[in-house]
Amino acid sequence: MAPPKKSKNSKKDRTLKKNLKLGSNTKTHSQALLVVIDYETAIHLWKVYKFDFVVCMSAYIGVVFGSIEIGLVLAVALYVIRVLLFVARPRTFVQGNLPNSVVYRNVEQYPNASNVPGILILEIDAPIYFANTNYLRERITRWINDEEGRIKSAGESRA
Repeated sequence: MAPPKKSKNSKKDRTLKKNLKLGSNTKTHSQALLVVIDYETAIHLWKVYKFDFVVCMSAYIGVVFGSIEIGLVLAVALYVIRVLLFVARPRTFVQGNLPNSVVYRNVEQYPNASNVPGILILEIDAPIYFANTNYLRERITRWINDEEGRIKSAGESRA
């Protein structure tokens, strides 16, 4: 069996290989990366969830001014920080009763939801454990103090 013939590189192949070399033309590289981003999606991401937009842009800037590895590390690091903050400082909401129902919802999202006087109903949007207990204790104590103040002011206004 005869070995395959080596084909000579055409001028087009040599030009392509030359252009594909890393760092061969940083201006072209930056221009190409400007075309890659989908601006409509980025704007939509900003409107919907700003943190994801920040992660997206940091990864993009890391790739443009550094390398793919730097962009990836930036994005992953930001999300790890976000997860740690979410766990340490979970979102908490006061719940109120929706009129003519037995359903309780966030009073900030549902302005017509009413609080039961003297009772504080909370929703904690994360597991409770050692990393977030102090934060939750402070938030709950603040809400209890606010609720006691409302009850006292309502009692004084009736008297």
